[in-house]
Amino acid sequence: MSRRLLPEAINFIASSLLILLPRRKDAKAVTYPELLAPETDLKLPTSSTTVPADPVDLASALDGDDSDEGKTNLVAVALRLIPTYAALYSSSAAFIEIFKPITSVLEGSRLPKQSPVLKVRLIAVACADGQTLHSTTSATLTRMLGFAQTSRLPLALQAHKPIPIKTFAPRFEEDFAPGHHYDPDAERNASQKLKAMYKKERKGAIRELRKDNRFLAGEKSREQAEKDREYNAKMRRAEGEINMERAEEKEMQR
Repeated sequence: MSRRLLPEAINFIASSLLILLPRRKDAKAVTYPELLAPETDLKLPTSSTTVPADPVDLASALDGDDSDEGKTNLVAVALRLIPTYAALYSSSAAFIEIFKPITSVLEGSRLPKQSPVLKVRLIAVACADGQTLHSTTSATLTRMLGFAQTSRLPLALQAHKPIPIKTFAPRFEEDFAPGHHYDPDAERNASQKLKAMYKKERKGAIRELRKDNRFLAGEKSREQAEKDREYNAKMRRAEGEINMERAEEKEMQR
């Protein structure tokens, strides 16, 4: 389900075909690890007429069945597993590199001269055109490799403007002026200008707010002083009237 790549399985299938099927004389050399000793002869005989069992009994093959039927069954299993693994790893970025050697193995293999019955049941699946399983597998793998090659895009240069490498070397300006921006990066220069403008406007706004606050505080202080003067004047008038009334009462008592 995770489609995890198992290179051991691919190598085992290719090595099995190299060991079980004879090679053509004009076939290219394929380097795969040897699974058995070189003196062991596991090649399928060219005159084999054994009809394989379906499904294949792998248990008997693993127990040391070196008969023609066991070898033919293993060839059939290996040929049927190739499209299975190809479909499993078709989305892999290394599909071409994984299965290109398998194509070389299939193209360089020489099929034995089997009987018509064996050709229909072993090296063939039920195909309307009568193709053998070997040729069908090879054609399927070649077609999938062609699709992978077509869909693979070559590396291209970046479409945007090259990004300069940041440098920390100091830059000396002959006509240096304080407050002037000398940054070669236009976007960073514009950003710094906006930040400086924002800082300047913020300071101006704070200064205006402080002036307004001082003006409001002065007006409020003057209003309070005027109220205090009016209150004190009223209190002095009231006190004078009370003193006059007390003086009149004293005169009347005399």
